[in-house]
Amino acid sequence: MAGPMKIFIDALVAVTPILIAYIFLIPILNNTLILWMCKKKKEEELEEGDHLYSYKLVFSHHAIYEGLVGGKGKIIEFSKPGLFKRLKIMRNDASKLKKRGIYKVINYKNSTETHSKSKIVATARSHLNNEKKAPRYNLFFCNCECLARGCVTGDYSSPQVIYFLRAITWVLTIPSGIWTKTLIGSSNGFFIGPAACLFCYFIAERALRYMQNTRLHIRNNESF
Repeated sequence: MAGPMKIFIDALVAVTPILIAYIFLIPILNNTLILWMCKKKKEEELEEGDHLYSYKLVFSHHAIYEGLVGGKGKIIEFSKPGLFKRLKIMRNDASKLKKRGIYKVINYKNSTETHSKSKIVATARSHLNNEKKAPRYNLFFCNCECLARGCVTGDYSSPQVIYFLRAITWVLTIPSGIWTKTLIGSSNGFFIGPAACLFCYFIAERALRYMQNTRLHIRNNESF
């Protein structure tokens, strides 16, 4: 057993640089594509219910534009009320997402899959005003993208987390194939490892989407 396990570890070590590259490269490529597809709007062009987007390092940030509140443009987002405070759903100035006088707005190609602007804002406000039942921020299960996409489409999943899970799965397929091939002692065993990885990914992705959706759906008393 030590032999196959050592081969698996050696193969895993060999693809570690690829895994690290994937962790950084996939988000960068994904966010670059989203930025390219985003609508660019000036402040006076923003509409209530717009899904605002900004990109920092390998992570993106998402928020819902609420409209003018007290004469200032406001957004509803996951944010920190203080340095040592946990992230929570808050109302903040929209200007924090402005770069060079321009806002990036997610462009949903299929408008039939999105809610009306008024419903988007109403849903965001319901999460904001439901602080006692509001879920804790979680990078994987309840992040800013979950909140914003959920308000717009009703789907509280986070594609950037799904892409991260997918990248890890693809990188692990080769070492797992080498391991199962050695363990079984047949070339046919090479296909068992990747198949097991893809099966685990299939289950994990659906479990992840379910957990992302239920966190904000159930806590906000929405139907699911």
